[in-house]
Amino acid sequence: MLEQTFLPPRPSLFLGDIHRHLTAEQDFTKTIRPVLYCSTLPAQWPQIRELGPAKGGYGVHPWEVTAQTYPDLQNQIATLPALINQGKTVASAPCILGEIGLDLSPRYQAQKAWQMKILHQFLDLPYSTSRILNLHLVQAWGVVLNSPFKEKLFLPDGSQKIILHAFQGSREILRQLLAYPQVYFSYGLQHGAKDEVLKAIPLDRLMIESDLVRPTPPAQIQQILQNTLEHLAQLHRQTLTQMSEKMAANWASLFEV
Repeated sequence: MLEQTFLPPRPSLFLGDIHRHLTAEQDFTKTIRPVLYCSTLPAQWPQIRELGPAKGGYGVHPWEVTAQTYPDLQNQIATLPALINQGKTVASAPCILGEIGLDLSPRYQAQKAWQMKILHQFLDLPYSTSRILNLHLVQAWGVVLNSPFKEKLFLPDGSQKIILHAFQGSREILRQLLAYPQVYFSYGLQHGAKDEVLKAIPLDRLMIESDLVRPTPPAQIQQILQNTLEHLAQLHRQTLTQMSEKMAANWASLFEV
C-alpha cells in the first residue's frame, strides 16, 4: 500500500460521499455535501423520504435479514413503492435503493436464503424512473454474476445504475464487472480493497465513501473523505485537484445532473 499523506482539509475539493449512514450525522445542516445516505432498516425510510430527491436510499442491510425478521421485512418492502411515490417532489428523480445486497461470509452464511429472498423482492419492485442501487456484496460474486440476479442487476437499457459499496473484488471479478458501463466502484479507506485492484478501476468508474455509522463531526468527515481521495490520487498518479474533478464528473454522470 502506498504511504498516505494526511493533508489539511481543503474546502474547495469535491468530496462527494456516496455511502454514509444517517446515524453518522450530528447536524444535517452543517454536514459535508454532496452525500448519499443509506438506510439499513424500514424504520429509517421516512427520514430518507424527508431528505428529498436523490439524497438517500431505501434499504435493508443484509445483516438484518434472518428467518425471524424476514416476514416483517417482506411486508414492509411491499409498502415501499407507495412511500417513495408519496415523497417524490421531482418526477424525474431516480429511485435509489440501498443499502441492499448479500453478505455470504461465514458469519452470515446461515442467512443466505432469507437474504436472497429480500434482495429479489427489492429488485422486483416497480419503478417509473431510472434507478440507482447501492449494493453491499461480500463473498457473493458467484451468485450475482449468474442467473437470475445477473439479469435483474445489469439491465441492458441502462435504466439501472449500480454502486458497489466498499468494493473488494479480485482483478478477475473487476474484469467481468467492467463489461457493464452502468457499474461504479466505491472505495473507503477503512475497507480492505487491494491497491492493485483500485489502480485497475478506470477513473470514470470510481467513487469515494466514508461509510460512517457513528456520529462524526463535519470536520472529521471532511478529513476522512480527503484522505480517501488522496490515496486514490496517488494510486492513479493524479493531483488531488485532478482526482477531485474526476469524482465530480462521476457524480454528475451517476445522477445525470
